[in-house]
Amino acid sequence: MKLVFASRLVVMMTVLLAGGTSAAAAEPETTPVEKLSGKRFAGAAGRAEFLKLFHRRLAGKGPEKRFDSVLSFDQSEQKDGYTLHTVSYFVDDGEKVSAYLLVPDYGKGKKLPLVFCLHPTNRIGKDTLINRYPAPPANEAERRKRENRAYAGELVRRGFVCFIPDRGGYGERSPLPEESDPFKNMHAYQKMLQKKYPRWGYTRGKVPYDLSCALDALLKLDFIDGENVGTIGHSLGGWDSLHFWGSDPRVKAAVINSGGSYEIDPKLWADDSWMEKFADGDTLGMSSILRSAQGYILLGAPRPLLYMKSTEEGKTPSSIMENLKVIRAGYAAAPAGSSYKVAGKSQFSAFFHNDGHDFPSFARELACRWLERQLQGKY
Repeated sequence: MKLVFASRLVVMMTVLLAGGTSAAAAEPETTPVEKLSGKRFAGAAGRAEFLKLFHRRLAGKGPEKRFDSVLSFDQSEQKDGYTLHTVSYFVDDGEKVSAYLLVPDYGKGKKLPLVFCLHPTNRIGKDTLINRYPAPPANEAERRKRENRAYAGELVRRGFVCFIPDRGGYGERSPLPEESDPFKNMHAYQKMLQKKYPRWGYTRGKVPYDLSCALDALLKLDFIDGENVGTIGHSLGGWDSLHFWGSDPRVKAAVINSGGSYEIDPKLWADDSWMEKFADGDTLGMSSILRSAQGYILLGAPRPLLYMKSTEEGKTPSSIMENLKVIRAGYAAAPAGSSYKVAGKSQFSAFFHNDGHDFPSFARELACRWLERQLQGKY
């Protein structure tokens, strides 16, 4: 019998950073920042200012300004209930990204909510999300695994525009086209990145940067509802969703399945004085990708966040319920008039199952319904 536990809290648990930063290509050292001691990071403006500082410290130094990306519609395929567009755009001089844009048929002529669907660790990248593989599954278990990662098709049929890009080092962005090992491709991409931008991080820098470039381009389309943008990802895609949601305030809601683990420090949730310490150069341990996850939650709150996890993967901290209480209190402390609160309730949610490192159908159903609530106003 499956053990299923659902709550309105979110937990960031054990690390499962498949395809994340490796020891050989670690995040860059903290870069010097301007002294902001004594400045109160209060209110929306102060928080926005601190968000820029926080992310710059953890992401490292990339381009001075974001690349002006424009979508090119390269090919279109009519599917059951939606159109699958193959699109491309540039995120840097000479660096092209290929992606899929799924647009519901019945939503034509309307502004529709947008969901970034981010792929897990797989050499084929974006094709994972639409169940498009170069060979048929070897067995029933492989068939189910593939089906459980094709959540974009489920979301587009619920009225969402779904955007599915290749992460740097995956799919059509693989630097070793003949190499099937996703980790070798990822590490080769990291080396290329560090050669051009030696002080720029990959997981917390380049990846969310590319996603923000894509969002810039997508918001130029007249059928995108820019007020209702979300992101969802499994495993590696979960980590990418966390960093994207935490670093780009335009992303209203995030679903993280089996990714984005955390280490909670209750003191950071008790008051905002840690922001001034961080601004003065104290990293507070945030250089660790495990600990920095809570930093992205702190900065993302009270924007809606749903975390999903299997009880069978990784190690579960003994203090899990206490951590939940800490995060819940942080969300509850958001201003009463926050547009991200529904009927005065925190939009911080969690779901636990025991299906291993997977995204089973009942969990995907919950994720879809949760996104409908957050981005479509359905209750």
